[in-house]
Amino acid sequence: MTTRSIARLSIGLLFCASLNSLTNAQTFPRPLTFAAAPGEAIKDQSEIGVGHFVDISKDLAPGSNPSGSWWFSGYFHSHGEKFGYLYHLMIVPGADKSMLFQTISVTEVSTGKHVSDSQIYPLDQAKVERERLEIATPSSSVSGDLNEMRITANSGEVHLNLLLKAASHALFNGAVGYFPFMAGPPNYEFGIPQMATMGTITIGGATHQVQGGSTWFDRQWSVPTGKSDSFDLTKVKWSWFGINLKNGDALSVWSFFDPKIGRQRQFADILHQDGSHSTVVVHATPTGKAWKSPKTNKEYPLNWRLDIPQLHTRLLISSVVNDQEISTPVLGGGYYQGVSNVSGIYQGRKTAGVARLELLGNW
Repeated sequence: MTTRSIARLSIGLLFCASLNSLTNAQTFPRPLTFAAAPGEAIKDQSEIGVGHFVDISKDLAPGSNPSGSWWFSGYFHSHGEKFGYLYHLMIVPGADKSMLFQTISVTEVSTGKHVSDSQIYPLDQAKVERERLEIATPSSSVSGDLNEMRITANSGEVHLNLLLKAASHALFNGAVGYFPFMAGPPNYEFGIPQMATMGTITIGGATHQVQGGSTWFDRQWSVPTGKSDSFDLTKVKWSWFGINLKNGDALSVWSFFDPKIGRQRQFADILHQDGSHSTVVVHATPTGKAWKSPKTNKEYPLNWRLDIPQLHTRLLISSVVNDQEISTPVLGGGYYQGVSNVSGIYQGRKTAGVARLELLGNW
């Protein structure tokens, strides 16, 4: 038996031994104190190493780029209940006019309640400052910097009034903040996996205080090359996992088919608690459980296994509520954004955590 085979067998035995005790585990990120969060100071801590193609302060703003995404996924406790929220703004250029997509959702873990609202606005109906982060639609807004970022929204059943402050190092996707993304133009992405979060979230008339909450902020954009490098969002398919583990490490896991190379790209960018990075190959596999949406007839795999052999890691991802689909008139009618449990083995040790499972396309 080879050394690699022994290592894989060891991971499997450890995983099976811990599976029963960890399958139902869920560890929300530790409570974060807003005043103690470092804010803008994380920039100095994040500029060590090989260097990056992005500036985590300057690139918060849209700049001159015709496209852009500002994505927030958070977790908090209120009166003994666990909640996950999502707020997403995305500018998409079009042949005639650019559009701004807005998504808001909240999941109440203990009751299984999930509410969401998706809107599309012509970009000329929104306020977009190009040199600083300040974007406002008719029903929501995001503004600020790493020291203080504010989200407000009043859409459907959900009302958000949140303040965020950077509390962790930055995670650079593709190790340097850049990676090839399907057949599209050059793609840039970084994240702040932990932002201290406070404020209020109202769901169906019930207001919940957010104290000690934690939010994953993801910033992504592309730069046109002038070539025919766009792709049709209605025909693509990907899975993405934003994972916070109980030891403080964070993983951003991408899995998508790249027509340029004719096969899947699957990789994980790992931000360790000390600020160091690892970029590794990952094998993402659906493991059985699926849910079929009555609205779109899409069937989403809700249980996943992530294997990272070189780090002696095998993680199980399991959505906590079946119906966490976001209905939208684009993207094939809907896509999945699920608050999820994490359990398994990480670097040879038992672990648990929480994740956001994103599924787009026809599964």
